[in-house]
Amino acid sequence: MSEKNVMYFGYGANAHKDMIKALIGRTPKGFKAKLRDYGLFIQSWLDIPLEAKKTLEEAWDESFSSYIAVPLKGVVVWGTAWEITEKERAVIGEWELHHKWYLPVKIKIVDEKGKISEAETEIIPRFYTKVSAIQEKEYPHFPNDKAKMLKLARKLRKDFLKKTT
Repeated sequence: MSEKNVMYFGYGANAHKDMIKALIGRTPKGFKAKLRDYGLFIQSWLDIPLEAKKTLEEAWDESFSSYIAVPLKGVVVWGTAWEITEKERAVIGEWELHHKWYLPVKIKIVDEKGKISEAETEIIPRFYTKVSAIQEKEYPHFPNDKAKMLKLARKLRKDFLKKTT
């Protein structure tokens, strides 16, 4: 029996093919898409929840930051929609520290032709900042050292698959 596919909306590093490949071990089919009524922000170390910091500080210091999507009417988050398996989605959830930091949600995304699709992603429900949301279609995907992020993602995938198989 084959595993069900999931449409996953990746933003920030997860919108980049190198990151998805490091996380799931392959480059899936994907397309540019946007998430309406969410804002894209960079969350600094100071704003990351303590429970998530405990995990992150094994590899990162106070210079670490992360992209976050937060509900915000009238703006959009640009990213990539990836067709992945449920098991691959679980690996991404482990990487994103679901329920310690990010909250997994079902959303609707819009492709460049205006077609609406259902997808999954992760968000931060509330974030207070005075900076404007990033609304550009193209932005730097890696707010931290790319090589280090990819290496950590590959290790997490291998460790996660060992635990779950």
